[in-house]
Amino acid sequence: MYIATVSPQQANGALAQTYQKIQAAMGRVPTGFQLYSQSPELLRQQWEFIGYYFNHPTLSGPLLAFMRLSVSNEIRCAFCIGLNGGLLINLFGWTAEQLTAAKQDMNNAPFSEKEKALLHYCLDAVHSFGRVDPARLDSLRKLGWPERDIFDAVLHAARNAAADIVFNTFGVESDVLT
Repeated sequence: MYIATVSPQQANGALAQTYQKIQAAMGRVPTGFQLYSQSPELLRQQWEFIGYYFNHPTLSGPLLAFMRLSVSNEIRCAFCIGLNGGLLINLFGWTAEQLTAAKQDMNNAPFSEKEKALLHYCLDAVHSFGRVDPARLDSLRKLGWPERDIFDAVLHAARNAAADIVFNTFGVESDVLT
């Protein structure tokens, strides 16, 4: 990393409290989260944001993890590719072969057509900087996606792109083996 971070062992106060929550949920504090030690309040906010999605009532963990991986693959963020690939394999039970096939063509991912349509929409939104044909919303609505879920998914993909930029800027490397 190109800037100093505070390790979990050195953390105190609010930073230590947030690190403890991350440790409890993930078994460790990945390097990307340690970068946020520069701003403990932003780490707390980021962890709460992630917590919202961990408990999302309709957007599945595998869908969101693959969405993040796909965004990160385009931005070439090694940390997020490793973290989300690891989540898909170790937490959500994907095989390495499934992950490889899905990374080569997202249509190979084990999602429903409804989920794939939302995934494509979110990735198109990120890659086109939000310039997606508004008429495509109708197709998502017809598939049964409520507008709140569409909004939540697009925001999730966009915030992941922002995190990828920050991680790449400060040289956060992957610390996860998939």
